[in-house]
Amino acid sequence: MGVVYAVDFLVDTGADITVLHYPDVSFAGVDFDFLARESERDTCEGVGGSAEYFVEKAIIDLLDDSDGDTLSYAVDLYIATPSQSEWQQASLLGRNIIDLHDMTYSPRTSRLELAL
Repeated sequence: MGVVYAVDFLVDTGADITVLHYPDVSFAGVDFDFLARESERDTCEGVGGSAEYFVEKAIIDLLDDSDGDTLSYAVDLYIATPSQSEWQQASLLGRNIIDLHDMTYSPRTSRLELAL
């Protein structure tokens, strides 16, 4: 699809997959006509119930704030369908990426860090 867009993901240790939700889907300019014609679909189950997603091959780049380096991951990205446009959920960084890193949380500073 050729979409390039910066996303602030919510790190979700309970999510198996990485998901692009609204409003990120609409801000990124995702071509739903293309997805409807070309993409695989999958239904995912979660705490709030089930929802259908488009599944696309994607490259996710994570930026290391400490030195500016970028790590890239080729993943199946799950993209919210137009029927979810009213939900306004955060996009989720799932365990398909976060399990590749050590993660630390400081309750003192309320800071979660992935070691890239």
